[in-house]
Amino acid sequence: MSVDYIIIGSGSAGAVVANRLSADPKCRVLLLEAGGSDKKMEIRIPGAYGNLHRSEVDWKFWTEPQEHVDNRRIYLPRGNVLGGSSSTNAMAYVRGSRHDYDEWAALGNKGWGYDDVLPYFKKSEHNEELTGHYHGKGGPLHVSYSRQPSPLAEKFIRACTQCGLQENGDYNGEEQLGAHLLQFTIKDGIRQSTAKAFLDPVKHRPNLEIRTHCHVSRILIDGGAAVGVEFIHKGSKEQIRCTKEVILSAGTFQSPQILMLSGIGDREELGKFGIACLHHLPGVGKNLQDHVWSGASGLVDIPTGNSVLRPLNMTKAIVQHLLFRKGPLCNSVLEANAFWRSPAADLRPDLQFHFVPIGIATDDYSVDIYDIKTY
Repeated sequence: MSVDYIIIGSGSAGAVVANRLSADPKCRVLLLEAGGSDKKMEIRIPGAYGNLHRSEVDWKFWTEPQEHVDNRRIYLPRGNVLGGSSSTNAMAYVRGSRHDYDEWAALGNKGWGYDDVLPYFKKSEHNEELTGHYHGKGGPLHVSYSRQPSPLAEKFIRACTQCGLQENGDYNGEEQLGAHLLQFTIKDGIRQSTAKAFLDPVKHRPNLEIRTHCHVSRILIDGGAAVGVEFIHKGSKEQIRCTKEVILSAGTFQSPQILMLSGIGDREELGKFGIACLHHLPGVGKNLQDHVWSGASGLVDIPTGNSVLRPLNMTKAIVQHLLFRKGPLCNSVLEANAFWRSPAADLRPDLQFHFVPIGIATDDYSVDIYDIKTY
């Protein structure tokens, strides 16, 4: 079997590329996903986001012990399903800082400046509330604010302004700094993963084949060019060739892993594992930059998201969502957000606050998570 393009990974990048390439009926496109179908109910329900981690749709990665966090291992959730991590994340729509894109362009990555990529963000987006220079209408990915944020979300924003942060109604617009309600990839109470937005509408195209449970083990290299892939499906190895390109979009962790398994990386590092180096590229698998996420809870005397966790209320919320697409499960667990620039930062924000109207009690307080009250 031979195709024109092979795409490895159906996540936030791969699903979009599959949609765009297969729009040309002359192109034969094969999309390979290591995970399975995205039909799990908790994927579609925004408020069920927390049930997806450490489940069968998650790779369940952990770091090695990290020196700067007291030698602890850190859990790294990654989607193992159609749509990748867009099927398992908290659905916050955050494009990133203009300064990051402009820095990439300044380093020699032509076409990656903010003004270069903005038209593609707009082309992909259907923003249900925001218009103007920074937002699009009519794209496949629906973006909206929460239909029913809790009263605490507005209080969080007000508290941020009292501490000196500006209120910013659109952090995906001209300026990212400030406090604001989050924008979400949710439509009519249903998660808008890239599988939902970009693959579902085109999955019946005759020139697009989507194969799940295909774990790519290496890219086939011939004469210095990628000519196909080898993958494992139902315990058997298979190979498929392509006439144009192999597109690697397996995520931050697995894209470099697949490159190294294919013989592309640091020669000395590959040699430790008996992998023949086909192209010495020392940067592969190096210089990962991740962010530390640390939580803090406060106790209040008004209703919060914790009340939904009570068994009777949860049953009511599930019925509301399944029958009417209404209720608290139509929301992401996140509600508000703030970007802040520390004194050590340059022009771009280097701190981000997420606000969640759910308290996590500790043994020190002996508080029942279903009945948090003022202390």
